[in-house]
Amino acid sequence: MSIQNQIETEYHKKVDHENRRFQNVMAQQKNLHLFSLRQWRATKRFFKGERGAWKDKHQQVVHWKLSNQENF
Repeated sequence: MSIQNQIETEYHKKVDHENRRFQNVMAQQKNLHLFSLRQWRATKRFFKGERGAWKDKHQQVVHWKLSNQENF
């Protein structure tokens, strides 16, 4: 019985270690994906903004107005 317990203990240690490693890799992939999305959105805003190279030629003029929370 002691040999079986030792084998099970080592097995559970390795399974726990693998699960932690896998969760770490998944977290890294998620963070990399979110970073890439933020970078793409910033680049897209840069090019497609009012003064960007890819702006819509027929875009309507944006008029700004103060919020009712702001002072004049």
